[in-house]
Amino acid sequence: MTSILVVCSFRQAHILVAVILLLCSVDLRAADARRITTGSNVRLRSAPDTTASIVTEMPVGTELSVLDQATSIEAWFHVRNDEGQEGWVVGRLTTSIDAEHYDDTIQAIVGAQLKDHSEITGTSFAARVQLLNLIERTSRRISEPEASARFALYRLRSMRDTFDGIPFGGNERDPYRGWLMEHWDAGFYNEPAGAWIVDPKHVLKIHEQYRGTNTADDIAWFYVANGFPGECEGYVPCSFGWKDGLEGEYLRLHPDGRHRDEALTSIAKFLDALGSAHDRDDLACPSLREPLRSLASAIMASSSGGKPSAVIALKRIAELSALCP
Repeated sequence: MTSILVVCSFRQAHILVAVILLLCSVDLRAADARRITTGSNVRLRSAPDTTASIVTEMPVGTELSVLDQATSIEAWFHVRNDEGQEGWVVGRLTTSIDAEHYDDTIQAIVGAQLKDHSEITGTSFAARVQLLNLIERTSRRISEPEASARFALYRLRSMRDTFDGIPFGGNERDPYRGWLMEHWDAGFYNEPAGAWIVDPKHVLKIHEQYRGTNTADDIAWFYVANGFPGECEGYVPCSFGWKDGLEGEYLRLHPDGRHRDEALTSIAKFLDALGSAHDRDDLACPSLREPLRSLASAIMASSSGGKPSAVIALKRIAELSALCP
């Protein structure tokens, strides 16, 4: 009888130890779990309820240590940020961090935020800056060439978005003035539009830095979409210079690029709309000859040179060249 009791006690003790170890392992996993905010100004609350008091607001990309979890209508996480502040955050505004795929997680957050900013009007300047800060912070850590190039493109897109968030005259007051001072080398004030843009020279500098990567093609196309400051006011040589300096430059940089057909279509439409109705005085032939030759050379060098859009463009160039022998 005594031996039976001893055996039972021994087995119960093993079960108890196993349960304790299981609970400890769950606690350790919870303590080691990390999440990251996927939106801007995410509220850390004192309790798992949207009416609870706000401890602080956290920018996009804030990493959090998970302490506990609660589920009512939706999941909430009890978390601590790197500043030591504790509170509750609603789960749908965060995502889990997988250390082995950390950069993929950041990339997914950045892509979703850039898409939201382009589709939703009224995004605050603070939210735009938060996203750019996350991109710049990540860029400094990445060393792999292709990943670095991708984040360089994200940075350009986010910077354009942030420049768009500066109101007219914003350079004379904070927070816009302070941010502009930090990014002065990348911005250019487009006076006719009364707005800031990414400096085209800065974009080409970034392209040169990542030339040879797969993303360089998209950086070059960003250069086209970003455009030039100023306006041509109907002056034909200026308009030609812009086409040659944007789409033409893209074709010179990437004659076999992924956007070559878009570039050629844009050139063809421009030339077709211009037509051949201008007389020699309108064309300002001495100033037009060089951009005509340069644009024709870019089209011929492209692997899309035999496509209808290219043929139309070259035909129009020939017609205009005939007026400017």
